[in-house]
Amino acid sequence: MKFSTNKNKNSNNMFVAFVAANLLAFANAQTYMVGDTVAHEGYVMDRYCIEQGVFLDQPDVATLPNPNLHTVHCLIDAPPCIGSTFELLGEPTWDGDEAAYTRAFVLDDDSKAQVVSLAKELGVCNDCTGDGHLKAGFRVRVTATVTEMANETIGAGPTISVDQVVPVFPYAGQSIELQGAFISDQFCLQRGTFLDNNLPSLEQPELHTVHCLIDPPPCIGSPFEVLLPPAEGESTYIRGYTLDDPSKEQIVEVIKEVGVCDTCNGGGSLVEGFKADLTAIVVDSQRNETAGAGPVISVTEVMANLPADVGDDTGMDTGT
Repeated sequence: MKFSTNKNKNSNNMFVAFVAANLLAFANAQTYMVGDTVAHEGYVMDRYCIEQGVFLDQPDVATLPNPNLHTVHCLIDAPPCIGSTFELLGEPTWDGDEAAYTRAFVLDDDSKAQVVSLAKELGVCNDCTGDGHLKAGFRVRVTATVTEMANETIGAGPTISVDQVVPVFPYAGQSIELQGAFISDQFCLQRGTFLDNNLPSLEQPELHTVHCLIDPPPCIGSPFEVLLPPAEGESTYIRGYTLDDPSKEQIVEVIKEVGVCDTCNGGGSLVEGFKADLTAIVVDSQRNETAGAGPVISVTEVMANLPADVGDDTGMDTGT
């Protein structure tokens, strides 16, 4: 991705939000002394983007009002961002209808290294290391010790040395991106086997037929879920997310275009193992413990992830 350093020079709101957040951050920081232990939850943001007032990869989006839109790609891949100091944001302050998050704490170098490692494990970026799917809005919970007082000159909070850091994931409003995720119906997941072949549903999603997913009333009539890969050393896929109703409708349309089933549109050739590439927003972060289902997501973009030997003969762009 090409980064741009152009700012929207017509936006006074960005400057006002930046100044207000800095003033409140410094005021709040006066309650902390060197040696104090703190427990804090907040968004991670690089100082470069904070001081620019806009995100490097989204030059029309103000930083402190919109930390949930800060991509892991921007935070980790862009040299000016990863090369700058990292900060933890506090709670937002409001000016009428405008909100801006405060600059609560500054991470020392060792703490930044811990947070960067966690972001690379969970996130979607060029330098990310794992199978993570967090696209934007990296948020953590830390316990730490204050090592330096707040920097009044730049409006930054006290510097902290982190003892423990854990991700806050997922939460409502967080943006996720998944590549090659299996889609399954809740009916088959809860019964433990596929309706048409009795194979284990969470162990062999690649053998879940499009016919089973789309045609039987119990399957198409149940919620659809997104499966995540098994944990290391395990063979069972994880029930990661539940699609909201509009997202299910989007994905059903895509499946009918590329698949083989009684109610499919006739141009597809995928028989089993439907996978999707999708971007989504978490709308309900709570798992449905009764159903054993994951948090609810709303899909903003979806495309069929087809095997190399299966073409999309429909001539239709399956992205939305």
